[in-house]
Amino acid sequence: MNKKTKVLIIGSSANLACSLNKTLKGYNIYFAGRRNADFYFNALNETLDEALVNNTFDVIINTMAAFGNNDTSSFYETEKINALGTLMVCKLAKLTHGKHLIHLSSLSKSYAEKDLYYGIYSISKKHGDELLKLYCNKENIPYTILMPSQIFDIEAKCRKHQEFLYTIIEKVKNNENVTIYGENDFKRNYIFIDDVSQAIEEIIKQKTTGEYNICAVKDTAVSEIFSITKQLTNSSSKLIFDKSKNNVLDLPQNTYPQIYSKIACMPKCPIEDMIKFILENMTHV
Repeated sequence: MNKKTKVLIIGSSANLACSLNKTLKGYNIYFAGRRNADFYFNALNETLDEALVNNTFDVIINTMAAFGNNDTSSFYETEKINALGTLMVCKLAKLTHGKHLIHLSSLSKSYAEKDLYYGIYSISKKHGDELLKLYCNKENIPYTILMPSQIFDIEAKCRKHQEFLYTIIEKVKNNENVTIYGENDFKRNYIFIDDVSQAIEEIIKQKTTGEYNICAVKDTAVSEIFSITKQLTNSSSKLIFDKSKNNVLDLPQNTYPQIYSKIACMPKCPIEDMIKFILENMTHV
């Protein structure tokens, strides 16, 4: 059955799109994006490419995102891609008779104004999700919204968005001390990119719908990342907490359910293996 399933992945240059291409081997995969794609899709345009809308797809996966920054000049484009671009994806799902729309959102959409990293990315992601739910409910399009934690990969293609993780591993490998602002042994939640792809495959198979977190089983403290890396490398690095600086805070928690409570798989890459694989890749590069 899967061999006949047509899957359209929007965001052809996204790291997750590349991972999905490796994972979804039994499906007919097509890509839409501005480059390196089977079909042209630009979220900044107000019209859809004719060659794209003249097709039909069983499943549409939206990996497209704009991350913006603290510069207000990025706000308009970020909102247009993450909110109105998501609405264009919904319209595409309707026109191509999509049977299941899977949308990659972000945990940050639940952040409040006082929270760390609250900004145009979290605001625009929330707007996009609200538009998607409204549109899909009115048009009876089954949808799944996934909110991943911090996605990492072995080759450091995700480094741009997870700079801290790769930097601390690199510093310890090179016997450099690691300085953390404040005294909080803060935690983060890292999930392997291929674990996300495998979960999406299960969602397609089981036709799971709804709104879910997709996170590692447990959060990881900065001291744990440091200790594991130090042990693996026999490093002489020291972890220093600079108490003269303000604390780095833990990320806010939200109340959305975990997707792993609904599908027949779990994340396969624990933190120890993650660091080991990243170190091996750093050695070979």
